[in-house]
Amino acid sequence: MSGTYKVLLGAQNDEVSVSQFVTVIIEDLPIEIELEDLSIIEVTDTDATLEIVFKVSNPNDKSVILQLVKYDIYESGIKLKTGQIGERAEGMVTGSNYFTILNEQPTILRDKITLKNSEILTTIPAFQSRI
Repeated sequence: MSGTYKVLLGAQNDEVSVSQFVTVIIEDLPIEIELEDLSIIEVTDTDATLEIVFKVSNPNDKSVILQLVKYDIYESGIKLKTGQIGERAEGMVTGSNYFTILNEQPTILRDKITLKNSEILTTIPAFQSRI
């Protein structure tokens, strides 16, 4: 649990008793998000479908809630796409799209992205041979 706590430390023998309060600060650690995989699923004359996979780990003693992971995909310094997994709640919430990240095991988050064929895609060497 994060927060500030006062802990009583003490020592005692037959002749003397000593005790004092020590302040202990415990903070939650940030979750760890790693790019697990980015692969080309399908390429057609009009578009390309990619799959992006993230591994989310929680180093804390308790579960945490993750709202979203936002990411950008670049090729040769050119930004191809911005995407996100999950949603940030706004206004009235009818349901939750949160991810519970347990501390015992990593959570895998996946997203499929469709990139439309355009002049930018045809100028990127990695895609020229696939389109």
